[in-house]
Amino acid sequence: MADNADATVRDKTPPRNSALSADSETGLKSTPLAVGSAIVSEHISTVGLKVKNVSPWIARDVQNFEKCEADTMLQELLARCTGRSQNLSVNEKSKLLETALNAVLPICNVGAVAQEIKGHLTNFCDTNLEPLTYAPFVKAANCALRELSKVNVQGIPAFKVDEKTNVLLHVSDTMPIYQDHQDKQSERKPDVVVVSHQTALGTKAHETQESQVLTETACKSPKDNFQWTDVRSTLELKRPRKFLTHPPSVYKTDYIVPSPSAQYMECRKDTSGPAKPTGSTPATGSAQTPHEASNELRPSSQSSRGVKRKRGGNNEDRTEEDDPTKPHPIVQNGLYVAEMFAAHIARQHVISFIVNNDYIYIWFCDRETTIQGAAINFVQDLPRWLVLLLIMQRMGYEQWGLNRVFEPEPGFSGKVMVEDTQIDLELDVKSKERVTHFGIRGRATTVFPVKSEALSDRQRDA
Repeated sequence: MADNADATVRDKTPPRNSALSADSETGLKSTPLAVGSAIVSEHISTVGLKVKNVSPWIARDVQNFEKCEADTMLQELLARCTGRSQNLSVNEKSKLLETALNAVLPICNVGAVAQEIKGHLTNFCDTNLEPLTYAPFVKAANCALRELSKVNVQGIPAFKVDEKTNVLLHVSDTMPIYQDHQDKQSERKPDVVVVSHQTALGTKAHETQESQVLTETACKSPKDNFQWTDVRSTLELKRPRKFLTHPPSVYKTDYIVPSPSAQYMECRKDTSGPAKPTGSTPATGSAQTPHEASNELRPSSQSSRGVKRKRGGNNEDRTEEDDPTKPHPIVQNGLYVAEMFAAHIARQHVISFIVNNDYIYIWFCDRETTIQGAAINFVQDLPRWLVLLLIMQRMGYEQWGLNRVFEPEPGFSGKVMVEDTQIDLELDVKSKERVTHFGIRGRATTVFPVKSEALSDRQRDA
């Protein structure tokens, strides 16, 4: 969905500060290959948070992504679930993926659950209006998650019933998610989000059955706004193609190789050129390479383009394809990643997803680089999609990128004890004085008030 915020703010370029110029030896400099949001984040109050203002900087953060084969990405994420990813060899990681694929294969082929998942995927394939694809996609995923809770893979932690940590997919569109950044409020509308059961149930946990949450509640927009602190990940869905091939009768564990044009997503090259942040230097390797022109999400024809209709307003037939300010899906995903980074203290990384037709792309973003996993056809290659869902189900806070020292659970605001020093810190991360970092790569300083009895005593003693 398109994102909107603070329509009254005039478009401005962040002012150049001579004391912080690129030529200044003492001034702050942008991290190489991260001159995008690392610059604009310091001037949020100047540019506001309208999409057309922020998108060019986010685009610079994601345009130089690294590539990763689909199985390599799954192997690395599976290894993280073991808690000892650095100690596993390449062969051990490969064997772990093979074991996981064989463990989930019966869910794909045997019994009523397999037929239920295939039914939801068939409905997904037969629905070409994008907003109508959200429900069958979420139903298929949550049905699989429910069955995956019974699956055990050697080396992977077993499923534990815990509403705070157990996750599900939930439709978020069209309910906005808001967040404050330096006196400005952003408004984003991700299509689908990954949240805990507790977040999905909200205040009516005692009134709702789990099966109802998975099959009904999660397939509709939430009644109350989600908070970015509660969102583990996001999925942006696009539907350029009108017809998709139905699921096969029998699944195997072989990787379904996508066509070259669909293997990786690429940003369209903007003929007008992105805005260049004042006081920054061009990102290395920004020139278009041959692979950047391979898959640009171009619809085959106007008649076959999947459309997302705008809700409300006087022009009900207007689609988001007609909106010139609507960013590319990769940039939309980047905006959501920036929001998730800003919502947490010292978050190490963010894992997010883009669904284009029947392909899902995994994006791994940390402060140094952005990595895109090759396409997985979740309709034709259901076993790999179930392994991905298994990973999402078994990942702990650390695997989602949260820093357990400062944030033992999402949205935490309270006291922590610094190890080895016995210094207490009372964090006020919800303070209006908090200064967030809105970006993906580069500097990520977050400033907020802190109280400490130990440090106060030391100051009085001095």
